[in-house]
Amino acid sequence: MESSSTISDTGVDTSSTEKPATGGDDADVPQAGAAPHTAIGWRRLDGRWLAAALMVVYFATLFIHAGGEGRSLRRAWSAAGVSARDPVFGDLRIIPAAGKAAAEGRDPYGDDIRDHLRRRFNYPRLWLSTYSMGLTSDRVEIVGIGIAAAFLGLTFAVMGPLTLIQGCLWAAFVCAPATMLGVERGNVDLVIFCLLALALLSRRRPPLAAGLILAASLGKLFPAASFLAFANRPARRTLLIVGASLLVFAVYLYVTRDDFSHIGRSTLRNASFSYGCAILVGLIQVKLGLGISFVESLGVGWLAALAVCTLAGVRARRKPAIEATYEREVTAFLIGAPIMIGTFLLGTSFDYRWVFGLFCVPLWLRLGAGRGPLASGFRVGLACLIIYLYWFLVAGEGTFLRVVFKQTLAWVLLYQIAHSVAVILRPAWSSWRAAVLGTFARKT
Repeated sequence: MESSSTISDTGVDTSSTEKPATGGDDADVPQAGAAPHTAIGWRRLDGRWLAAALMVVYFATLFIHAGGEGRSLRRAWSAAGVSARDPVFGDLRIIPAAGKAAAEGRDPYGDDIRDHLRRRFNYPRLWLSTYSMGLTSDRVEIVGIGIAAAFLGLTFAVMGPLTLIQGCLWAAFVCAPATMLGVERGNVDLVIFCLLALALLSRRRPPLAAGLILAASLGKLFPAASFLAFANRPARRTLLIVGASLLVFAVYLYVTRDDFSHIGRSTLRNASFSYGCAILVGLIQVKLGLGISFVESLGVGWLAALAVCTLAGVRARRKPAIEATYEREVTAFLIGAPIMIGTFLLGTSFDYRWVFGLFCVPLWLRLGAGRGPLASGFRVGLACLIIYLYWFLVAGEGTFLRVVFKQTLAWVLLYQIAHSVAVILRPAWSSWRAAVLGTFARKT
């Protein structure tokens, strides 16, 4: 009988993942020359408290900088490496404008519906309902602050218990310029992040978790890739839950199919502050003076991404499986990693979408701190991610070589994420194959 304990049902007690590492099995036994008991107590503190304190310091410094010597909040964000624009929460402002137009019977995707940067509405129609729920133009700041607060609060749910060093690293990831870009813009990807974080918290209730992932998918489409989080449960109930959710998603896509052409035309494609498989190819062709279109760059990018992911999968066959005690971290990884791979294949995606990469960090932090065969690769992934997220603060994108270096980091991260997914799913693939073959044998 199938257990309903978690999304990735391992059948193993995972309570050990709810405690930070203490440095060994005999950590409670006093040793000769050991540190005083108070020092041991400090090491046992949950690093989430330190991460929270560092986040408070970050925002306090930001607002103090904005208030001192007449500096604006925009200049304070810029000093922190965030490409800020006036007014604040700029990405959120098109939604009430489109919602008001729809309420008045006008086309929300029309050319006359523009934000302060002359951008058109490019979200699924579901977001129009937020106007009747109170998201009007004069409430954008209040809603934006609420979204930011919910995002920052739910990052604690994603990271789980941490050591003090891990707490410092997690605060660095959350407060990175690329991550804070979404906060400053009030981008709705933060809402999607919150729904997926709640799905992680609801992993002991698979129907609820699937419903939250479905809600995120209806809001932005690409979170449907997060249904991969159910891959570690080869059982009929899992198949029914995922199948029903995807059926609802498919019906929604069919009903709103006429909106996709408008969304595609209104979505910006930019090499700056972005990642994706078409960017590096496009940069190279511009440097060489080749005249190829975005579609051709995207096609070449897909082939290169396929080669990178294939190499990652082949090399993953030599790696050991991840222990079942990391169930929580594995589930988080399978929620975020497919989104990062999928949005990379879109060709271009803005860097604030790396908020979904935060779901990959807990597993890399846990196993990267050890000495196993997976540790070195996970440490490389963490190093590349932190450099990428802080690149705006360190060097920006002012020259061709800088942009190429940043995009190369994105390709390395694609390899590391794909490699980790392959390592995680290898046992699950064997289980699914055995379950399917067993069902077929019983029927025949």
